Amino acid sequence: MLARWEAAAQGPTSPRREDDEAADEEGIGRILALSDGVFAIAITLLILEIVVPATTSDAGLPKALLALWPRYLAYVVSFVVIARFWMIHRLAFRLIARDDAALVWLNLLLLMFVAFLPFPTAVLGAHAGSPAAAVLYATSVILASIASAASWYASGSGRLLRPDVGRARVRALRARGLAGPVFFALTLPIAVFAPYVAEIVWILVFPPTRPTDLHLLQLMTCTISAARSGSHPESMRQPPERRRKPRSA
Repeated sequence: MLARWEAAAQGPTSPRREDDEAADEEGIGRILALSDGVFAIAITLLILEIVVPATTSDAGLPKALLALWPRYLAYVVSFVVIARFWMIHRLAFRLIARDDAALVWLNLLLLMFVAFLPFPTAVLGAHAGSPAAAVLYATSVILASIASAASWYASGSGRLLRPDVGRARVRALRARGLAGPVFFALTLPIAVFAPYVAEIVWILVFPPTRPTDLHLLQLMTCTISAARSGSHPESMRQPPERRRKPRSA
């Protein structure tokens, strides 16, 4: 009798698994929706700091537009930086199957630093050539990079990834996530002594995405799709005429 009560209380196992998968997909979807909204707002707020003075006359407009070049430069730097964070975030959540409290809070920490980036961008554009402004900006990006790397580390350590994601890919993406804070930490001395040079280095060496990232994303997506369908990715890349045909009995 007790066993029957326990079985009735637990219910069938297969519907619960389907419900759990649906709940996991809903949780990931809500995280992505919030994250995309914050990224979109942060990247939009950057342009609001580029404003021509209201007292500018038509004759002085060309000079006023040229005088805004530090703000143009700061805008490009932050656009590239936030775009890279979004690309890494998109790449990581392609491989995450479920969420937990640690991942949610670390993702919120990343969004907090991303939403903060328009402020050091405005300071960097308003105080051209100031070492303090450049250091403030680099420090803000370092904190955001650490939060991004921590969220990916937590997803791998907490077994939140898809079961077909190999350890080698997890290590590769962890190393890729750590490249951001290490890079900006190394540029701090440049920001102190040559702020303009630091901004140029941030644009050229810290691109939003690289061909290797896109290739890795395509390879991972192909592998996951092949694992779900039961086919091997190597056979998918072979041309049709080279595939082995089953011998007829």
